[in-house]
Amino acid sequence: MFTNQLSRMEGKHIASYLVRAHDVSENRKIHPPALLRIMQDASLQHALKLGASVWDKQMKGHSWVLIKKEVKLYTYPSLNDKIRVETYPSHFDKYFAFRDWVVYDSGDNIIASAKSQWTVININTRKMAKLPEHLYSIALPEINLGKTNFKIVFNENPSFSKTFIVHRFDLDWNSHLNNSKLIEYMIASVPQNHFKENFTNFRIQFKSEALLGDALDIEFYPKSDVVHLRATNKRTEKIVALAELD
Repeated sequence: MFTNQLSRMEGKHIASYLVRAHDVSENRKIHPPALLRIMQDASLQHALKLGASVWDKQMKGHSWVLIKKEVKLYTYPSLNDKIRVETYPSHFDKYFAFRDWVVYDSGDNIIASAKSQWTVININTRKMAKLPEHLYSIALPEINLGKTNFKIVFNENPSFSKTFIVHRFDLDWNSHLNNSKLIEYMIASVPQNHFKENFTNFRIQFKSEALLGDALDIEFYPKSDVVHLRATNKRTEKIVALAELD
């Protein structure tokens, strides 16, 4: 029922991808950062179609910034597997937009899903702005995955930390650290004895940006069956993101 309802939605982008060599890890399955990069590509392609990307005149010097993302992973595809990503905006309000993804294998089984919250910033001032009016003309689905409503707190003393330096190929089109690259940093920071190859839930909350040359301290804390992560920018001393996976 869920699959059939999704297939009738308007304003939805559908894209097919092949799991390639650089997407798989030592267990010969796609690794989560690769799947999240595929989701990012699908949503960007959709934004381009909708005239809602930084490349579009209608955005008038504004661009999207991800605030929260919640991902559920059910099965992990293998090398050369074909997957289909369906993505769509689910809600708009004054300052925030919400987007979903549903990922299918070649047999139309759902292998992953995600929901997210975004805002728009002025590229020059880096300040939050109202959503452009033309977005409200986009047809939204009647059925969606719901809004992101989690909050991550990391008050514990970390048991492990690792430092990453932002280099030029980590940047996105907004000239700051690409969110998918930051997710890769954070997941890669989990010590081997706490890392599950096939974790099923990932949540991330973005707090500030990181720029070229910034050093990020990724701190780790295990709590029951959940791993907590915190990324802090050494230059600004601000938290860049909080995440948890299980």
